[in-house]
Amino acid sequence: MKHFACSDTHFGHKNIIRYCNRPFDTVDAMNEHMIMRWNSVVGDDDTVWFMGDFAFLKPDAAFRIFHRLKGNINIIPGNHDEQIMEVWNGPVLPAYWPDRIKILEPLVHTKIGGRPFVLCHYPIEDWAGMYWHTTKGEDKPQEPTMRNSAMLHGHCHGNRPNTTWRFDVGIDVYGRPVRITDDLEFLKKPVGWTVIR
Repeated sequence: MKHFACSDTHFGHKNIIRYCNRPFDTVDAMNEHMIMRWNSVVGDDDTVWFMGDFAFLKPDAAFRIFHRLKGNINIIPGNHDEQIMEVWNGPVLPAYWPDRIKILEPLVHTKIGGRPFVLCHYPIEDWAGMYWHTTKGEDKPQEPTMRNSAMLHGHCHGNRPNTTWRFDVGIDVYGRPVRITDDLEFLKKPVGWTVIR
């Protein structure tokens, strides 16, 4: 099983093509291309950590797309996921809700491989585990050790540069879900919409 991260697909959102300079003429072309790219790297048993803003569609239409995507999807909600959240928080999940889709809290601390990660839709400049403590008790920036944690986020659509330990995992940065490994190898290689790896 592999782990991937992604955010800000905005399925069904016509204006995102112009806002983010996505290389598509129509929303349908964008939707189909993103589904193809997703499924080209994610397997059925893989886990995708999705950092919010999945779709600008009614929940039943959004879930038709979810049903076409591979992997077990953990959603950290974003500012455009209100309708999906209403369904999740409703009295009973509808029959169209796939069992492999889970909605998590807005801020998640988890370990993937041997490395701790902080996951949120929004970028965080300071997070648990990004500092180490000297014997004098002073905080000094250093390679993070929760310790050694990295921060993965969405929301920025590639408009905020990644740092050594903070990564915008948006579809506009990597062009598809990006693989997460303890050495952060794939996160250091943003490719945008140019290639599928």
